[in-house]
Amino acid sequence: MAHLGIPRRAIGMTAALVTALGLIAGAPSFATERSKPTPHLKWKNANKEFVQRDGDQLTLDGRAFRFNGANAYWLGLDENVGGVAFPTRFRIKNALDTAKEQGLSVIRTHMMTSTGQDGENPLAIMPRLGEYNEEAFDTIDYAIAYAGKLGIRLVLPLTDEWAYYHGGHRDFTEPLGLSSADFYTDERAIDGYQDYVEYILDRRNSLTGVKYVDDPTVLAWELGNELEGMTLDWINEQSAFIKSLAPNQLVAAGRRFDIDPDTLKARDVDIVDVHYYPPTATRVAADAATVAAADKVYIAGEYGSPAASAELLEPLVKNNDVTGMMYWSLFPHNDRGGFVPHDDGFTQHYPGETTKSQAQNEAIKAYSRALGYKTDTVPLEQPLITEVSAMNGINSVAWRGSAGASTYRIERSDRHGKWVTVAEAPAEASPIIDERPALTDVTYRVTAIKANGKRATSDEVDVAGGTAVLVDPLESFLLTSAHDGVRIDPTDDGVEAVPTKAGASITWKRAGLETARFAVDPAAVRSIQILASADGKRWTSLKKRIRPDRGQMWVEVRVPDGDFVKLVMNDAKHVAVSRAVLTARAD
Repeated sequence: MAHLGIPRRAIGMTAALVTALGLIAGAPSFATERSKPTPHLKWKNANKEFVQRDGDQLTLDGRAFRFNGANAYWLGLDENVGGVAFPTRFRIKNALDTAKEQGLSVIRTHMMTSTGQDGENPLAIMPRLGEYNEEAFDTIDYAIAYAGKLGIRLVLPLTDEWAYYHGGHRDFTEPLGLSSADFYTDERAIDGYQDYVEYILDRRNSLTGVKYVDDPTVLAWELGNELEGMTLDWINEQSAFIKSLAPNQLVAAGRRFDIDPDTLKARDVDIVDVHYYPPTATRVAADAATVAAADKVYIAGEYGSPAASAELLEPLVKNNDVTGMMYWSLFPHNDRGGFVPHDDGFTQHYPGETTKSQAQNEAIKAYSRALGYKTDTVPLEQPLITEVSAMNGINSVAWRGSAGASTYRIERSDRHGKWVTVAEAPAEASPIIDERPALTDVTYRVTAIKANGKRATSDEVDVAGGTAVLVDPLESFLLTSAHDGVRIDPTDDGVEAVPTKAGASITWKRAGLETARFAVDPAAVRSIQILASADGKRWTSLKKRIRPDRGQMWVEVRVPDGDFVKLVMNDAKHVAVSRAVLTARAD
């Protein structure tokens, strides 16, 4: 069958692919029903118009669009915190806020590269060829919606040359008994790829109600990351296929380290993506000139962040052949303190832990400003004290950082109310040790401070003498021991746990529990029940106290005996829990 570069089917897979996979009526599969729009955020998309291509340039609202950018490959599915798992909304938001602070206007992310074989990666968009998992879109929907709120655009590869945890093009060939090279020529593999692409592009964002193909936040769909075996026929067919589904969005293509000559010839490729480890200004300028001469748009889709410097970037400011420079790669603050680690040698945190990484960040910001973008504009958010632990009367304090902050002031006060500075520390210093014994009741507070002296509202935690405090912001269920009938939803300013049925519950286990406090929706405090247990089997209902504190309504209990506490939401509507604070006897 000749490949004409047009959609291969009106609905679903071709008969050939269905037959090859043995997919028959009644076969088990992941959820495949399209999500229904349930927009409930008040955010507005700052991206009103689509970025367009005019020859070798991009334009927005009729003006040239050049950009500074970064890669954050993990926005849909992460590997760096507790194994392969969906990233928390905090980490997604913190990374995108950091990008905005740096003046970046485009992020390249592998969140649409999400495939597997034989269900070995059940969190993927496509855990098996032709089967789809709606849960995998929750973080993707959020990332697209929040990027749109900030005015950041996205470049989205659709598969990968490399067989990393998020999958790659072999997931379209090996289940069919094909070699990896057959991805570009075999009709069944091409059908599988196109079915996957169509499923993604036809997705309606559950938070905004807008289809991906109708969202100007998506700047470009990239045929794949660093695909080494592309042919001109394959590029022409796939780029035409994507254009037929997403006529207002652009198509990018590229391979590793150099220019794929077929991308220069392909009629529907708008952007040629070239990668550098390491880059030089001379090499970038030469490659950009080659791409521009072919009447295509040039971007450095990846360059190693250690090379970010005035030497690299300043010569490119006035070079209109260079449309975009995107460093590899951006990582956020961690949920419990410090930064998310990654060991590839190119990890960029903000503002940087060393003199060199701080200089890299300053060079990145300077390039943004030179292109006409503002930096240092993200309002500081309140940090979060995540834990106060104690041993022999000495406390350690851990906190979660804020995008844009350069330092944090950690203070304590005793019953006399006088604040004393414990430390001035960067985010990576979390936790810090309070060397003064705290055998009586104290309060800790942490304040985020920008380099220009601006401060965020402080976060405070009360600690009774001889106890330890654990704060769970319910970004995930990692700190819980069990949950039933509860989901975590994004809100305008964070997240909240909400019930999906009456009697939904969340359980925590912590040795020596003494008290538990839960930040709740004021309208629902009376429908919440709190239970305690010594063994997690026999439960006792506890008398609760309801009181406001620091602008939030709390439900509190004392735990007389036991290591388990369970919060039960008896009403399936109008109930939301946004934080749990557990106090236990110190070690």
